[in-house]
Amino acid sequence: MWARKAPEGWHIEHLRIVLLALPQDSGVWPSWPPHFDSTTPNCSADCVWADSIVAQDARVDGAKAHIETALLSGGVAGWSRDAQFVAGWAKSSRVRVAASGWARDPVTRDTLVMIIKSARVAGVIRRD
Repeated sequence: MWARKAPEGWHIEHLRIVLLALPQDSGVWPSWPPHFDSTTPNCSADCVWADSIVAQDARVDGAKAHIETALLSGGVAGWSRDAQFVAGWAKSSRVRVAASGWARDPVTRDTLVMIIKSARVAGVIRRD
């Protein structure tokens, strides 16, 4: 995880990469690969919705990755068209990689996506 904070202390840019072991972590994401949803069925106070969704496929760490960018609004954080991304790819038959991030503006978000595209994930999942 990486984050840059504003002087007020809250994150203005954030990047996270998570390794998911299969089958143990298969329920962490409701669908694979991760994606944004522009609909808000049964929406409550913490509802988040996306607009301006752009999907792309890319090679990340030698694997086919699915990456989506969008502007998100709502939620507990009170986003107002905040620039965000989600990405997912298979590292192996037993490990998936999920990445997400946000930025104050779309240009910085696109820089974070470029970082993800150049990622080399070398982690090993261990269960104690």
